[in-house]
Amino acid sequence: MKTAGSSVELSLESFCSADDILTGDSADGDFHPHTSPETLFLKTGKTWQDYLKVSICRNPWDMTVSYYWWCMKRNSDSILIIKNQDIDALVHEKFRLFLETESLFDLDIDKLSEPFYEKPIDWFSKVSLSFVSDKIDRYLRFENIQSDYDSLCKDLSLESSTLPRLKSDTRKINRHYSKYYSDYTKKVIEEKFSNYIDRFEYCFLQK
Repeated sequence: MKTAGSSVELSLESFCSADDILTGDSADGDFHPHTSPETLFLKTGKTWQDYLKVSICRNPWDMTVSYYWWCMKRNSDSILIIKNQDIDALVHEKFRLFLETESLFDLDIDKLSEPFYEKPIDWFSKVSLSFVSDKIDRYLRFENIQSDYDSLCKDLSLESSTLPRLKSDTRKINRHYSKYYSDYTKKVIEEKFSNYIDRFEYCFLQK
């Protein structure tokens, strides 16, 4: 989630046929746009060893900030919206409260469920980690998304194109992701995404 997946899906859509499974904005309703790899493999029954399986990874500290702004877009009257004039301590506290205040979720990604309460950081890390699978053959990096996409297209003998910038207008202030974090919340992400960080060799960059 929050890794430019919609942009990559839209670009690849032109190469698909009527028999292909599409999600995202052009979904036919059979699959949630963020269906996990394991659920996809289970529901389709395909012989997946015959396919190249591609996903996207992103620095989890940056990815979580992106998720924060996506939630704020849907809750435009929230007292947790960070503003340009907020001092650092207030930014850190609003972001911490967002991460750790239990919120109502009305959908479990892979299955229908009754509404439930959960801390956003617990829900987001759980869903994000579900996309890390040993069955994925190749990961594109969000930080190099265009060049990695170009390389993928070249290897698949497809004509590459400039990826569209979808859902990129949610951040309302221009601050580097590191500015949202206190030492405490930095550690929270490190713990929640420890295996992810080790696998993709991400680190916290201070600016």
